[in-house]
Amino acid sequence: MDLRSHLDAVGFDRLWPLSTSGDGDATAGNGTSGDDDDAAANETNDPAQTDGGSTVHSDPGPPSASGGGLSRRVSRRLGIDHEKATALAIFLLPGMTLFAIFSIGPIAYSAVGSFFSWDAFTIGEFVAFENWVETFRDPLIINWENMREFRFPMGALPQNLLWVVIHVPLSTLLGLGLALLFADLKGRRILRSMIFLGFTTPTIIIGLIMLFIYDPQAGIFNELLRVIGLEAQVRNWTQSPQVAIYALIAGGVWVQTGFSMLLYSSALAAVDPSLIESAKIDGAGRIRRFRDVIWPQVRPVTAVVVIMGIIWVLRMFDIVYAAGGSAGGPNHVYSVLGIEVYRAAFEPPIQYGNAMVVALVELLIVAPLALYIARMR
Repeated sequence: MDLRSHLDAVGFDRLWPLSTSGDGDATAGNGTSGDDDDAAANETNDPAQTDGGSTVHSDPGPPSASGGGLSRRVSRRLGIDHEKATALAIFLLPGMTLFAIFSIGPIAYSAVGSFFSWDAFTIGEFVAFENWVETFRDPLIINWENMREFRFPMGALPQNLLWVVIHVPLSTLLGLGLALLFADLKGRRILRSMIFLGFTTPTIIIGLIMLFIYDPQAGIFNELLRVIGLEAQVRNWTQSPQVAIYALIAGGVWVQTGFSMLLYSSALAAVDPSLIESAKIDGAGRIRRFRDVIWPQVRPVTAVVVIMGIIWVLRMFDIVYAAGGSAGGPNHVYSVLGIEVYRAAFEPPIQYGNAMVVALVELLIVAPLALYIARMR
């Protein structure tokens, strides 16, 4: 069976009417013979054509994106053509250059410098892991004895982790609770703005506000204690060794709650109201509606809120510095890693290598969390 008979058998003529002449030549509706079509196809597809006895090679055109070269590999990987890949590279180059200079460069410099001795800011000889060992033996970083007794100061690293353990769950739960509370209230935009105000306020100002709130004479918190009859508990909360860190954590919770509330409010706004109404019709109570309808919708946001809270706490500096200076409070009772980096790098005796070690410890904790958020879909 030839090609023409096969096309007729499958009904091709109904899609593209063809007329067949007696000698087997087929013509399409435009009157062009099949032989002419074949000849045209041969002329188009044949890379070598003859012109007056000489061979003429057709122009192969520009090289395809499948060729070698970095830009072609990028274009294939991103699914865009070579020209777009080149334009994308041109636009990204300034930002990537600045990122390399101000981020990758300092990280690499600190990673290398942490293995050398330093005379102030002048690099010395190679000391291997001596700076690392000295840093983790420093009681200002980890006070092993006080840690066993859970007595302050426990060192910057344990105190930073205490911030994580207390601050992150509280700010997450309060943010979710306020988002649920304000979801159906009139004037919720004003209420959300008031709560979110703490997050928009510079953290150095938050630290100064904490000093005023906890002031033993004029502080609002101590005045409230006097009003409710707990005058014996009045004290300078930011200078009391065993409670000062909790007072500052409360201020941090106020800051981060606004952020988590905003994210949860956005997630709640995306929940289909018909699902909640259907659950009400089925007799589901508030707890069951939250568990079966709302929580599955806001659960992905919780991962972002928690990780962002951890990153924010581990980068803590301003609130602690405003409340307790570079010492991190009396006898370093609420010092954190950021404070110790500043103290080691800029206050005598300058220990630049130790400052690099502490900064790298922060990076090793924060970077995986940041990368996880960046890869979330």
